[in-house]
Amino acid sequence: MSFQGREGGPLGPYYDAQAVTPSDTVDLPGGPCQALYVAGDGNVTVTLESGAEITIAMVAGWQNLAQLRVRRVHVGSEATETTATGILALYV
Repeated sequence: MSFQGREGGPLGPYYDAQAVTPSDTVDLPGGPCQALYVAGDGNVTVTLESGAEITIAMVAGWQNLAQLRVRRVHVGSEATETTATGILALYV
């Protein structure tokens, strides 16, 4: 299976990583990613490629990637605020 003309499966290897600036109105500039990485623990509120919005608790580190096709990372509100830091969108 390949995405965007690259070899590899939906879980890697990743050919690109882009720093994420959370926004409640702007999608990721590279399109939906295949996974998220965080450098600092916390919650991340996202819109998935399907349009569903969820909040996930993430633990920092490469072994804890969120293997989700994410379209947008939200700033969020007080109840669903994105608190994780150092977020990267990963692409295969």
